[in-house]
Amino acid sequence: MHPVDSKEIAFIIAGRNAFKEAFKNAGPKILEPIYNVDIITPNEYVGPCMSDLNTRRGMIMNQDMDKGMTVLHARVPLAELYRYSTILSSLTGGSATFQMTFQMKFAEYVQVPADVQTKLIAEYAAQEQEED
Repeated sequence: MHPVDSKEIAFIIAGRNAFKEAFKNAGPKILEPIYNVDIITPNEYVGPCMSDLNTRRGMIMNQDMDKGMTVLHARVPLAELYRYSTILSSLTGGSATFQMTFQMKFAEYVQVPADVQTKLIAEYAAQEQEED
């Protein structure tokens, strides 16, 4: 530091750049919230509903049957539930419903799969380049 040549902004920028570099070298992992979901569907649509949950990175925990209906208990990443009610309705002809259990409280955070994390990092890097 020199009282004439040093500026406060230079130290702020140097600190920010040092933190960015250290953070990248630390190998951070992205976490996402996982929600408990119950899907209530007629028995004839269980297969398509299970297939759709698998494509959404969902994990079916168990299922219950009662009077021609099946309840699928699953854990699904929140990011995959966007517009799910519309998709479920079109998949089952409007006869299935879903609900978030535990009053919209998530079950846990888990690490995002490597391919999704790579995609998110690439999108962030592209956005950061646009801003610079």
